Amino acid sequence: LLLADGNYRFEYPALMKQKPMPALQTLVKGDQKSFMIAAASIMAKVERDRLIHSADVRFPEYGLATNMGYGTPAHIRAIKSVGATRFHRKVFVSRLLPGSRPS
Repeated sequence: LLLADGNYRFEYPALMKQKPMPALQTLVKGDQKSFMIAAASIMAKVERDRLIHSADVRFPEYGLATNMGYGTPAHIRAIKSVGATRFHRKVFVSRLLPGSRPS
């Protein structure tokens, strides 16, 4: 059984053709109900922070070390002046720069 936080409906037909997949159960507020989901959430946050810090070295113009990739006013100004990277979420960027494509 796979547990996931949220109320998503995951479908993975391509994977199911390759091999049997375990059952998937989503839990709203799963990090409050399941120790395993809470632990995975912490691990994901730590890994995301590590990736953001390494991205700051590669893309210093976005100030990722200080804004951690969140849409702060400074981060938004950087996206508008420098453009988006391929790492920026497309939906987020499309709201800031209609018609834009990540570089």
